[in-house]
Amino acid sequence: MGKREVSLEINQWIEYQMEVSKEHYKFMSSGELVELSSFSRLAYVDENGARIELKWRPEGILNPSPVLEIRQPAYSLFFNLDQVTVTPYQTPQGVWDLNVRTLAMSWEQGEGAGRLDLSYELILNEELLGKYDFQLIYR
Repeated sequence: MGKREVSLEINQWIEYQMEVSKEHYKFMSSGELVELSSFSRLAYVDENGARIELKWRPEGILNPSPVLEIRQPAYSLFFNLDQVTVTPYQTPQGVWDLNVRTLAMSWEQGEGAGRLDLSYELILNEELLGKYDFQLIYR
């Protein structure tokens, strides 16, 4: 338990509904990892200067399935394997309620290192916007 600096490798693959190919983004950074008994938080600044926070709680009696929150300046995405979550997303046309369907989420944590693999879909008004695969490795 505690707080420490970590190095990060972040990969994101995006497959938009109307496109055949996937886009891949890779980003290397450093961040701050806070590990407590009730939750863990990893914060970093992305390539655009935005602060990103990942917050998760361990699986256990009070938390039957892992829940992950990825907080960005304009919105937060919540990931839960047991249910679709809703994220209000501000656009110039007004607020869109994006549905987040978590397809797969796995954590590997070991001595001083960890890895998150996340696969999800974003849906607007029952229309699939895209499929996303997110990978974060910290040391």
